[in-house]
Amino acid sequence: MPAVPRIRINVRDVVHYVGVVERYWEGQEMEIMNHLKDEGLIILREEVPKRSGKLAASCWSEISGKTVHIGTGEPYADIIDGYGRSPPSEGRYVPALGKRLVKVSKTNPRIGIHPGSKKTPFSERTSERVFMIAEERMENALRNMP
Repeated sequence: MPAVPRIRINVRDVVHYVGVVERYWEGQEMEIMNHLKDEGLIILREEVPKRSGKLAASCWSEISGKTVHIGTGEPYADIIDGYGRSPPSEGRYVPALGKRLVKVSKTNPRIGIHPGSKKTPFSERTSERVFMIAEERMENALRNMP
C-alpha cells in the first residue's frame, strides 16, 4: 500500500494570503476608479454636441465613496440629450439628381417617407464606452492578481 503524503495547511498562511488579496483589490479599486473618472470625462467631452462649446466645457467627474459620477453642469444638457433623433421627412433622396424628391408626379407617384435616424443620446454612448473600459481594467486586474 503506497504511503499517502500528509498535507499541512497553516491557517496563518491562508489568513495572510486573504489579507494580501484584500489589500491588492483595495489598491486596484482606487486605481480603476481614478482611471474611469479621467477616461469618462474625456469620453463625455468627445460625445457631447459642440455647437458653442459651453456644454463640453461644463463636463465634470468626481469620485464619491465607491461610485464615479460623470456629468455636465449646464441645465439644458438633459434637453439636448433627448434630441438625438432626426424627424421623419417626406420624399426620397435620388443620388443621381443630388436632391430629395417630394412632389407627386407621373414618374414619382409614391414619394415615400424617410423614417429619420435612430436616437442615441450622448449620455448612453458615454456609459457604454466607459463600461467597456471598466471591463477591460477588471480583466487586467484579475490576470495580474497575486
